[in-house]
Amino acid sequence: MDLLTTAIFSDWGVTAGLAVVAAAAAWLLLRGRARLLLTINAAAIAVILAGLAVVAAIPRVEVLRLQFDAETSLGLAGRELATGFNGEAWAALDRAEGQFRELGQHGGTAPRQSREGLARIEIARGDVERLQGRLTEAKARYAAAALRLNGLSHPDTAWALLRVGHMDLALGDVTAARRSYAQAIPLFARFHNKRGEAEARLTDGALARQGGAFGEAVAHLEAALRLFDDDPLGRGRALVELAWVSQALRHTAIALVQASAAEDLFREANAPFGLVLAPFVGAEIAIEDEEGEVAHSHLDRAEAELQAMDDALAAAGRYLWLSPTSELQRRSDAASNAAYPDHHAEARTLLEYVANQIGRGRVQADAVQ
Repeated sequence: MDLLTTAIFSDWGVTAGLAVVAAAAAWLLLRGRARLLLTINAAAIAVILAGLAVVAAIPRVEVLRLQFDAETSLGLAGRELATGFNGEAWAALDRAEGQFRELGQHGGTAPRQSREGLARIEIARGDVERLQGRLTEAKARYAAAALRLNGLSHPDTAWALLRVGHMDLALGDVTAARRSYAQAIPLFARFHNKRGEAEARLTDGALARQGGAFGEAVAHLEAALRLFDDDPLGRGRALVELAWVSQALRHTAIALVQASAAEDLFREANAPFGLVLAPFVGAEIAIEDEEGEVAHSHLDRAEAELQAMDDALAAAGRYLWLSPTSELQRRSDAASNAAYPDHHAEARTLLEYVANQIGRGRVQADAVQ
């Protein structure tokens, strides 16, 4: 919004407009000396009020400019991170931080907007740390952001808590992770954020399933399936987890149908890593039924999908809704993977799980043949 527009729509500007109307009315309705005096006075008042409106609008325009610049820098950081340019993302966050801090020096609602912006920057910095594999540092930033945003009753509190849970899970603390998800879920629901609630319920449901709490797992996973709505990747992930629950309860026919439906969704979403994971359900069922050849056929499909990938790490990251690239890049120099040997730690863990699952499944399938 430019200075003139801001001035016109301010209280002073509206009052000046009314003075102009009064001047016009005096000119049209009155006659003689009164006409001239009232028109001149009303016009003079309008000019004074217009000047006051412009003067009052200057700081408001500056606040709007800072808001726009800060949000632009924050958005640019997100786009850079999504394509793996972690160095550029960090530089954009530095700019955004300076702009939000400058915003906080103004009056009115600007200090609150500044605090909110700085907390959101902490989430984004955590995302960069997460991509680089610095999970402890990422968790600290997410936790700090959650604390600040919660004090402001900001909807992004839920996203910060969700990320804290993801870091706890990646660091091996399942109890802490579930505690964070339990806090995030009602917050997402309160702010009507279906995507966030779905992701929190999906992960919490998977952990409940792994812990043997099948009733709780089904409740979370069916809710996630519903909340993911038209997101085929999310629905596919939820269905795979439900298939594992069905397998554990020995509802084998249902489990196979759910796994097959998940594969269809992964194809729709162009998420090949899902096509690696879904066959494991069928392999496990076949092993339990002592059908070694059938188990090997499921594992063959999973292994073939994995080997067909140009970049399995990137595919694993995309399955986890992380950055789609397996590089940490800077436009100013060469790729910076060497600086971060643990980059894409969560995706690497998923790849290790797949390798172990295939190897273990092969051994077990051979044993029951």
